[in-house]
Amino acid sequence: MVLFFKRCAARILSRSFIVAATVGIVVFLNVPFADAKLGFGGGCGENFCAFQSPAALRSDGRELLVVGHVTCDANVQGWKLHLSVTQESTTASVRAVISDDCSDGPIPFAVHAQVLDGAPSFEPGKVLACGMLLTGAGANIAHGGFWCRFIEIRIAPIVSP
Repeated sequence: MVLFFKRCAARILSRSFIVAATVGIVVFLNVPFADAKLGFGGGCGENFCAFQSPAALRSDGRELLVVGHVTCDANVQGWKLHLSVTQESTTASVRAVISDDCSDGPIPFAVHAQVLDGAPSFEPGKVLACGMLLTGAGANIAHGGFWCRFIEIRIAPIVSP
């Protein structure tokens, strides 16, 4: 009886290992590397939203200027962008929220985001910029979408608003 269980376990384990190994290889081969994909998220659905790279970084690493554009249907009352930028190497992060009216075509935006007092500063290099775009007003959300992209930040003069 014990020999029977050992044989069954060996067959099950070897088949499970082969299936797991095969699935692991398939998943590994089908998932692009982060640098090659440059981000993730559905963005603005059928519309196009983007961050420009490089973004500007004040010389002390305490302020970023992130520029890009969003799109939304001109018939919708307005849009709100929740922006988050993080840098893994420094653990620096900023968040900002901006809003405006919808119009046809790409709508440019520029976000000045300052690092909170006591928090780590950014350094020139790669950051992950993520946006969550909501279109509509109040509880009447017409669309919601998010996207994240790896962008570069470089030291550049920033004129604060």
